[in-house]
Amino acid sequence: MADLPFAPCHPYYDGKVQLASSGRTFRTINPANNTPLAEIHVASNSDTDAAIAAADRAFPLWSQTPHITRARILQKAAALLRERNDELARLKTLDSGKAYSETSTVNIVTSADVLEYYANLVGGGGLNGETTQLREDAW
Repeated sequence: MADLPFAPCHPYYDGKVQLASSGRTFRTINPANNTPLAEIHVASNSDTDAAIAAADRAFPLWSQTPHITRARILQKAAALLRERNDELARLKTLDSGKAYSETSTVNIVTSADVLEYYANLVGGGGLNGETTQLREDAW
């Protein structure tokens, strides 16, 4: 394989990078100049099933995590997005072809805003101090 500007991308779940079992890859291309950026390893159905199983295993602990702890995690994620805004905006521009002026002032910033919104909602105890249960078997 020719040298690419970015490392190969693999599925990430269960707290770590996982090797995809499909054996298939594709290259993501910079649409501005048609140059390859990275090799993406395609997850198989069994990889997807393993990711879902990992989420199912993690859910009981997460569902018992205090709302203030959840809020802090979301706030930390928002802070990381803001801290790395320029780097993430550059990557988004290379991968999507969007103008840097948009990715640096809208895409990443808006993502951080959404995380902060939900962190504040969760940190305040949810709606009227209650957590909304989406379905009976959720917890």
